[in-house]
Amino acid sequence: MGVVQGVGFRPAVWQLAQKLNLAGSVWNSAAGVEIELWGNIERVEILLQKLQNNPPPLSIIDEIKIQPLSTPAPDSLAVFTIRESREGKITTEIAADAATCPACIDELFDPTSRHYHHPFTNCTHCGPRLSIIKAIPYDRSNTAMATFPLCQACQEEYNDPDNRRFHAQPICCNECGPILTKGSITQIAKDIDNSKIVAIKGVGGFHLACDATNEGVVERLRERKQRPQKPFAVMVKNLAQLSHYATPNPTEIEALKSSAAPIVILKLNSTIQKPPLAHAVSPIEQSVGFIFPYSPIHHLLMDQLETPIVLTSGNHYNQPQCIENSTAQNQLTEIADSWLLHDREIINRLDDSVMRTLGGKIRTVRYARGMAPKSTPLPAGFSQQQSLLAMGAELKNSFALLKNGRITLSQYIGDLEEGRTFADYHNTHHLYQQLYDHKPDAIVVDLHPNYLSSQLGRDWSAQQTLPLFEVQHHHAHISACMVEHNLPADTSPLLGVALDGLGYGESSEETLWGSEFLLCNYHKSQRLAHFNAVAMPGGEQAVKEPWRNSFAHLAKAIGMDALQQRYPTLSITNFLQNKDLATLDKMVTQEINSPLTSSCGRLIDAVAATIGICRETISFEAEAAITLEAVAKTEFDQAQSADSLEQYPFTIGSQNGCSTIEWGGLWKALLDDLAEEISTARIAARFHHTLINAISSMAERLLKEHQLSTVVLSGGVFQNSILLEGVERRLTQTGASVLSPQHFPSNDQGIALGQIAIAAARCV
Repeated sequence: MGVVQGVGFRPAVWQLAQKLNLAGSVWNSAAGVEIELWGNIERVEILLQKLQNNPPPLSIIDEIKIQPLSTPAPDSLAVFTIRESREGKITTEIAADAATCPACIDELFDPTSRHYHHPFTNCTHCGPRLSIIKAIPYDRSNTAMATFPLCQACQEEYNDPDNRRFHAQPICCNECGPILTKGSITQIAKDIDNSKIVAIKGVGGFHLACDATNEGVVERLRERKQRPQKPFAVMVKNLAQLSHYATPNPTEIEALKSSAAPIVILKLNSTIQKPPLAHAVSPIEQSVGFIFPYSPIHHLLMDQLETPIVLTSGNHYNQPQCIENSTAQNQLTEIADSWLLHDREIINRLDDSVMRTLGGKIRTVRYARGMAPKSTPLPAGFSQQQSLLAMGAELKNSFALLKNGRITLSQYIGDLEEGRTFADYHNTHHLYQQLYDHKPDAIVVDLHPNYLSSQLGRDWSAQQTLPLFEVQHHHAHISACMVEHNLPADTSPLLGVALDGLGYGESSEETLWGSEFLLCNYHKSQRLAHFNAVAMPGGEQAVKEPWRNSFAHLAKAIGMDALQQRYPTLSITNFLQNKDLATLDKMVTQEINSPLTSSCGRLIDAVAATIGICRETISFEAEAAITLEAVAKTEFDQAQSADSLEQYPFTIGSQNGCSTIEWGGLWKALLDDLAEEISTARIAARFHHTLINAISSMAERLLKEHQLSTVVLSGGVFQNSILLEGVERRLTQTGASVLSPQHFPSNDQGIALGQIAIAAARCV
């Protein structure tokens, strides 16, 4: 059981059986791969040992079950065969899409190979998997390749157990495979060289591409795509070309070269870029997401180009990536100047996965192509019987299935507020339930009443008369990390620190949380501490317009009259004077569309806007936070090394039985810095230093008070490298065991993983 179909597992078994003179057969079934063996028991044990120690590159063996055969041995003890697939109860897993392997790359550029320059070449070690699958078992008839009959040469390779393309379901060549239906790779390369924007149908969806060194065309892409600030990813030909722009560490290189082939965010070298990347590639920070070619189309294209290319998703702002030719040509016509289309259907949309080094470890920021849908086991002590469906969060959504004691997290879906993304969420749910033959015993949702994921989960629960579990957002963040670190079901309560934008709380005093210190295990959580709550004037509008958070924090800390009297010349003072302060004050004091929130994300937005960063509005989620981190980074690193950073004042108080961190002193000191014309970078660095110390001080206090030894750090705010590294370092120095997400994202994409674990604990 495990990821054992479409990865060369059966031929590996066949080859071992031949060498060991064992009789029997091997076949695909709904349960995985099944093997019948007759022969010397020691040789059987050798075969199993070799499979476990050296499985095929893309395979994952979760479990091997052994039982004696009741049937007699065949006439010839030297005969071992590969048999046709069998249907049945589905327990196997689905392989993730894999980057083109070295052997296929060699053939791609070998003029003597019949796979020479074939844009869709693949084998059992690489190529599309999840993106093309319709059903289990993973046979060609159940994939998008069903419409491409094999030519004689491919059929021979497909039937040959000694060939690496044996039963590789997407196998094809120039004679029988998919074809480019519009455009050519040579022409597309020329168009990129000639400052054009091109649309390319890839493996999991469409991309938009252009010359990453051409300022004018990158700016034009931003304008057409309506993406003014968010950094673009850049595809480079190889490590040699990447070395002109960044210096990845060995772990980052390993990630870039892995079968997942994710985007890896790297710090730019400021001096050795040749030719230099356009400033518009990453206008708000000195980091860029780099990616290597991962499909034959990409390899062939980059072979004809001398410069890196921008490679961004083929969509308009906040819409899902296009996967169909007709949809792309309809929606991207105003963006793309030319097209590269093919006729292989994309069944399952897959965005590029994203990774980044944080706290000295490579971590997943977006879990998608090449990673999903690998499963993870429930830790020890949970019941293995129930099947659960977790609906996930609203933003950065992924959902999760629990079956046979294993959790499968879907690929990144996106923000469900957009109608097409929500429709895609529906479709992907149905596909996964079909692929995994998943019939949930219960459904799990976030507490938030207005999340579309929660509303849909409640509807399905009612329609199917299934039990419904509602899980608090930040408890799910912490539990997801606990699952990743394999903490057992009976784990004693630990301290969870969850920092994010917003999550629906449990108390009656305030409904929106976002800076939570929780005493929790899988079964329950108790709120111990949080940031002092501040209003969000305009509700969701305050998420999009950071200045509203500045107003709320400043009004609470010192008052608008005092702001105007003490700091009349500050830009934030003048800015706010041009707003309708009377209406804003009425909204806050009378609680009109101004919910209270303890959100760390909104505090960061408030500080950013106050010092002049993303003040009026943001163009993408967390833009203010990302920009503030980038502004602070160099100053923070230099100051820390010289130990010269002063923290702003903060106080620890209490409210309704919880400890609170109060920021009045911070705001007074920060405004003084602005009045003294201290640099924006210095203020941003001091704020980060203060945030680290405040969080760490509260955590240390709670660890001691409750006699705890383990801290879990999670939530989207902990994707801030300064903050995560600082808090981890400070708490580790106290002797605490500090855990944080690595394989799964700490942002809301990981929520469904935690929802599953909490519901499973409640089922016991």
